[in-house]
Amino acid sequence: MLAYLRLASGPTLASSEDVDRSFRVPNRYLPRGAAIRVAELLRAGRTFREAIAEVDAEAWRRRGLQDWADLLSDLAAIDSAADALDLLRTRGGLDRHYASVEQMTPHDQVEIEALDELTQWAEEVGVSEFVTKLAALATGLSVDSSDDAIELNTIHGAKGREWAIVVLLGADRDQMPHLRALSAAETDEQFDELVEDERRLAYVALTRTKERFVAVVTDEPSPFLHEAGLGSSTRPTSVPSRNEVEARFAAIARRNRDDATGSNLRGTPDRTGATDARYPGVCPVCGGPIEIGTRIARDRRGWVHEQCQAL
Repeated sequence: MLAYLRLASGPTLASSEDVDRSFRVPNRYLPRGAAIRVAELLRAGRTFREAIAEVDAEAWRRRGLQDWADLLSDLAAIDSAADALDLLRTRGGLDRHYASVEQMTPHDQVEIEALDELTQWAEEVGVSEFVTKLAALATGLSVDSSDDAIELNTIHGAKGREWAIVVLLGADRDQMPHLRALSAAETDEQFDELVEDERRLAYVALTRTKERFVAVVTDEPSPFLHEAGLGSSTRPTSVPSRNEVEARFAAIARRNRDDATGSNLRGTPDRTGATDARYPGVCPVCGGPIEIGTRIARDRRGWVHEQCQAL
């Protein structure tokens, strides 16, 4: 969000990092290395559309590139932070992107809830003030300079870097390789290629440490751990087959359909239709927090506080 808004409000200060992030979520197929060139053109005073016109890209990428330029151009004309967030969440595709991620993984996702919280922050605030607020938040979340600091990062974000101690969370069989990545395969050949991509990504994670490496496994360990000579205390596992991946996502789809009725995620409603919340959230009626154990009910607006249902 900060990358989008910083670019829109100050293109002559554009960084290649912000350009890259705004193209990556959702993916608009910016060619490798082009973020540096786009940032240079924006800093030189080119418009978003002019900068994109100079990117050397195949025809199939052009629609995504143009969508980005049109979105940023319209975003730059907005003064209200609330309106800017609404544009990014709807036409910008952020809600659609993160909802898709949520449906494709068995693990809880927090991105939509984070966007909801940002939307509340943005009420009656201008874009420039909101950017300052987000930048302060980002600074607070950045790694501390002390020796005792802990940095939370993705494997992709860890490329080319090293730490004395690395703790890899989610080193499980259904995370390395990631089942969502494998589910994109349409043929056995594509499936094998995706497994190799995931194996290379795992290699990145396993080679970031200078002193000590810790893999946290909550179920079955990743087969890549054994391939690397790790996990000797557990039995070896195999890479999930294509049939297993398809069966897993069919089960997730069934679970999502059940979740829509509230039968799984929120427990069993009583005769009034209310139940205890099993996950935290935000009430769409009053805007207050929904904490675990709070009495909630389902209506056309989603899960709301039980006392807000009649409002």
